[in-house]
Amino acid sequence: MQKQNGNIMAVFAAFTVLIMSSACGPTFEDDSASILMKPELLSIVLEPPEAEPGQSVRASFLMADERGVMENVFNFWLPASFEYGNGELDIEAALEESGLDIAQMIAPSIEFKAAAEDRLEFNSDGLAAETVTLIAGLEAPEGEGDYGAEEGTDGLFADLDRAIQEGRAETGVRTLIVSRNEERNRNPQVKSLRLIDAAGAEHEVTLLRHDDESQYEKRRAAAAAAVSVKAGEKITLTVECEDDSDDPLALRYRWISTGGDFGGLTAAEQPWTAPDYVEPTAEDRSDESDELRRDPNLRPIWLVLRDNGESDRLGQSWVEFYVRIEK
Repeated sequence: MQKQNGNIMAVFAAFTVLIMSSACGPTFEDDSASILMKPELLSIVLEPPEAEPGQSVRASFLMADERGVMENVFNFWLPASFEYGNGELDIEAALEESGLDIAQMIAPSIEFKAAAEDRLEFNSDGLAAETVTLIAGLEAPEGEGDYGAEEGTDGLFADLDRAIQEGRAETGVRTLIVSRNEERNRNPQVKSLRLIDAAGAEHEVTLLRHDDESQYEKRRAAAAAAVSVKAGEKITLTVECEDDSDDPLALRYRWISTGGDFGGLTAAEQPWTAPDYVEPTAEDRSDESDELRRDPNLRPIWLVLRDNGESDRLGQSWVEFYVRIEK
């Protein structure tokens, strides 16, 4: 790959400014409103969240809006090994250093290696931090062709820059902890989740998990198994989790949906009031080809689970399931 021109340098400078400003304001880590009204980056999961030097790490994300999960967004990863500080990026050298190529950096998930021990400065607890940045666009860029090709790379960065400037992209920053310790933090996991209706009956829900393979198919299986609830019905969602800590206060719960009312609470036993039934003819979603986004009465519910950890040693995971609103 040939060295890129000053236009790409300028774009990465813009990325750096955006990332720095994100660190000072709201990011995906904040517990913002539980009912989605616009596109939002709900979760970035690092697996594992705490790695030994040189260990392989997988990063993936979840993005949704007021109609449901967004599966066709365009994204761009900047893993920790991609040294883009001050916007002065030699992209050829950075790609070689990271062991990645452009095609990997625009995939929905990315695998990269934590930095080697001699590249890090560890604190007295044997910990060092690396940042992993995700730029997720609300739609695929309109540039031409194969971004992996040399002649297409300029178009990729120009399109990303335009998406950022026009507010069509969000940025999330996660901290990967690199540890010399034998015991390292793991992501918390949802063991089971029950839906209890207004009559006290328990219902099994079909969960999609952040680390499931074949997520497209499993998401549709979860939607097909949606639990039916009446409009305005008050239900209870009860979750049992597994975490490295025995302290029940070590976990944080964020419940999210496209409608209804969580009562401003974030708990393991969570109330939710179902939204009103929407007549299919009352809301035109003919622009949606996917039934999951076209049906206004098929409501996804997400639980983003985080542990408090120590310092920035935060693990994270998410699950997704569906309810169907009936008259």
